[in-house]
Amino acid sequence: MLSGALPALGGLPYGRPGSPPLVFPHSGVGPVPGSIVGMIGIVDDDDAVRDSLRVLLESHMLRVHDFNSGKALLDSDDLDGFDCFILDYQMPGMNGIEVVEALRSRGVSGAAIFVSALAVSASAERLRRAGVIAALMKPVTENELMGWIERAVGSHSARAH
Repeated sequence: MLSGALPALGGLPYGRPGSPPLVFPHSGVGPVPGSIVGMIGIVDDDDAVRDSLRVLLESHMLRVHDFNSGKALLDSDDLDGFDCFILDYQMPGMNGIEVVEALRSRGVSGAAIFVSALAVSASAERLRRAGVIAALMKPVTENELMGWIERAVGSHSARAH
């Protein structure tokens, strides 16, 4: 288990509600240097979750674009404009890690945060290599999610200077 990782949930390292999320050391991927606070991409097949996340993030003055599937995200025009992706892990078609790996294969480096009701079945090493900075368990608090988004965008801002 990774240093500082949480107790396993379903046999895998994963965050529990109210606990700090699983944190992976920086893997060299993350928000693209050179843009100011860019776009946050939300990928979730649940309309209510997507709408709630979009309203929350927009209330924090973040620019948001949401997608109902990994395919919809990957079919979009400008993937390089995203600083951070918030993804459900379990979705029809491609799961969250498959979406993040597809983004990486296209050279997209925005940080990834999983927010899921189910345990993430990918290994911690696979998640770290893909640039997943946190795996959060639904329901996630506003402060917890915003802290991770600020970390993702803040690491971007620091590298841009």
